[in-house]
Amino acid sequence: MLVAVIDYPPRPLNFTIMVREVWNHIFSPSYVLRDNWPEHLALLIMLGLVPLLILDWIAVAWTSMWLSLRVKRAITAPIAAVFLVHLPPWFFWAVTMTWLDYKKWIPQEEFSQMLVGYLLIATFIVANQVLWSAFCRRQLLKNFRTAATDRYQPPRKLRWWQIRIA
Repeated sequence: MLVAVIDYPPRPLNFTIMVREVWNHIFSPSYVLRDNWPEHLALLIMLGLVPLLILDWIAVAWTSMWLSLRVKRAITAPIAAVFLVHLPPWFFWAVTMTWLDYKKWIPQEEFSQMLVGYLLIATFIVANQVLWSAFCRRQLLKNFRTAATDRYQPPRKLRWWQIRIA
């Protein structure tokens, strides 16, 4: 018996095919991606970077404005804002991924592992940016006048009856 093996050329990937395959992989557990899962992950990362970048600009702007009114040296405000907005999500991500690996809750398939890690870090980054944006915006709108004037006020003088003797 003669069996003909036909080797089909790989079909070209386009955006809709990649999104459909990622969707099927996420929502149907039996669907397995082909060998080109790095392209799918790259697509997800590229699609997720645009909203993250926009949220990042907003978060750093609000945090820098609030810190510039609160810190003594104005040059430390943007540096502190960048650290506050960018570093905590990566720390929480590392702790969470270590815990998930310890509990053996990470899937066995390589693309699923990468997808879990990417979705976790994206969630932590967005949550941190929204937290700092909302907090600093609220503080600016609520306490702008006092924050702006506190910086330029002379130190308060204590009366003789207010001085406590230890």
